[in-house]
Amino acid sequence: MELLSTGPLAGMPPLSGGLVGFFAYDFVRRLERLPELAVDDLGLPDMLLLLATDLAAVDHHEGTITLIANAVNWDGSDRRVDEAYDAALARLDVMTEALAQPLGSTVAIFDRPEPKHRAQRTQQDYG
Repeated sequence: MELLSTGPLAGMPPLSGGLVGFFAYDFVRRLERLPELAVDDLGLPDMLLLLATDLAAVDHHEGTITLIANAVNWDGSDRRVDEAYDAALARLDVMTEALAQPLGSTVAIFDRPEPKHRAQRTQQDYG
């Protein structure tokens, strides 16, 4: 984890990468011996973490998006620093190109048959 550790950078959002995710309420059962009283009807994981190296940070207040591609030098050697930096620049180019593409329609189109309505009572029932 030390390999991924960086301090805050001026002008960057507070979250510029790292592990993001969740620990569910029932995760405690992986740490302590507790009775299984709840029914797991959703089948969701107790924990899910993602190593975010590339992200788009949206500042709703300023109306800006900051694209971030961390240059991670996975083996920590000096000889791979330039390679990590070049790879991060290439990923920024890919993100920039993807954001420049027009979006498709966001209008939902439902292809459902018209519902059939019928009364549960006849006119005579209302007398």
